[in-house]
Amino acid sequence: MKLVRRHRLPNGMDLYWQPDEGQHLVGVGVKAGAFHDSIALSNLVLHGLAHYVEHSVARGADPDKVEYHERKLRSFGCGPERGINICTSHDYTFYGASMVRKRRYATELFDTIFAPMVTKQLITKEGMDIERAAIFTEYLVYGKDLADELRSELLFKSIYPNHPINNRIDCEEEDLKRISPYHVKKFISEFYVPNIMFAILLGPSFEKAKQLVYKHFGDLQPKEVPQLQISDSQMRPILSGVHSTQGEKAGLRAYYVAVGFPTMPYGYEGDEDVEVLSEIMEYKIEEALREKNRIFGQGTYRPFSQVSRSKIHGTIYFTFETPEESFVDEGIERIIKVCETVKNKGVDHDVVEKAVENLPERRKKIASNVMKRRMRTDFIKDIHMGKMSCQNAYLEAYEISPDNLTDLIINEAVNGDESMKILNTYPERIAKVNAKSVWRVANEYLTTPHNFALSVVKPIPGTQEVHITPDFYNQERKQLWLPFK
Repeated sequence: MKLVRRHRLPNGMDLYWQPDEGQHLVGVGVKAGAFHDSIALSNLVLHGLAHYVEHSVARGADPDKVEYHERKLRSFGCGPERGINICTSHDYTFYGASMVRKRRYATELFDTIFAPMVTKQLITKEGMDIERAAIFTEYLVYGKDLADELRSELLFKSIYPNHPINNRIDCEEEDLKRISPYHVKKFISEFYVPNIMFAILLGPSFEKAKQLVYKHFGDLQPKEVPQLQISDSQMRPILSGVHSTQGEKAGLRAYYVAVGFPTMPYGYEGDEDVEVLSEIMEYKIEEALREKNRIFGQGTYRPFSQVSRSKIHGTIYFTFETPEESFVDEGIERIIKVCETVKNKGVDHDVVEKAVENLPERRKKIASNVMKRRMRTDFIKDIHMGKMSCQNAYLEAYEISPDNLTDLIINEAVNGDESMKILNTYPERIAKVNAKSVWRVANEYLTTPHNFALSVVKPIPGTQEVHITPDFYNQERKQLWLPFK
């Protein structure tokens, strides 16, 4: 396995590279995203500003070459949802492309498109108007139309009532209308500086990667950047009772449910234990919600466990969907039961008590102890499964998936592991996870049965039907339809 290496330029910019014959990915990242919408402007917060900057910057430095760059990217196999990796998150923005077939193509894209894109921004009103319309459609399609996005949004609001994690990445509609070239240029001047930038080149040699990065970024001057001010209580709130938020959405046929808990932010002791715990919980919750259901119209398809972390927040949460309203409460109760079982090292005391309740008193204790030992043994097997799952995902990223490896590199770079020491030693650290350490984080973070966050997105009755009209176009537009001559 070839490790990810770092070289730091004198101006503070980091170059990450991994020489590899089989995979080619290049890009430039900035450690600023939706979190920083809150501090980019001194007296104004415009949600979606970082995202708007990304769209504006991605148009390139020369408005006459927008079509040329688009054709070039597509000719190298890069298009929307296919190789292009230009995106904004809460804590970073990235401009890159992956799975480019040949190494020279990758370095050419870095040299002629992505590096100039970030260093020679040309912000025009015409370009911003084009992107404003595009962002609004993106906001509707990927933000407002998706029930799982709303579910996550409501859950985080339940956990973090006053935290930049609630800054929408895409935009807020009224803020989108207000963003001007001045605001975009101000964000760029504050955050597009080398000491919080990084370049990723997977595939080229170190010499070639270094040459390209120094060519485009070596002369840039560092500057002090605004810092987020987050208190410890904001980073990890203590839940008291059930913090719940419900939303209603038209056109749904299922209820979307999430149960979540705040954890320590990224970089604290127990990070790997939380990841293994998440794998165990997903397996156990699927067993409880899907495999134990026999009633048509209830149950769920595929529940998930997710971990969301940055330097300033941490969350583990579990999601499921069900078509039956009565199963919402049932599913939540089963998830709470799974949490309690994992906190007891796999022992389900209710199952044990029910199994031995009709036995003679002298046999109850023996049978009870036997069942508990079996449950603890199964818990050890679950931990081994979780560790193997985490390890295999890591190795796959290093060996065959440059996209996933890039996500790992970005996560480490923006969350304090600039040297990649934590990333490169992940196998050794995941090997140290054991029953005791997983049990510890389960009892620290899974604060059931009384303290947890909950979000539910429910269908609005009577809006689920789909109405189909054949040949609607010609019927509605006959007066506008002219035959070709």
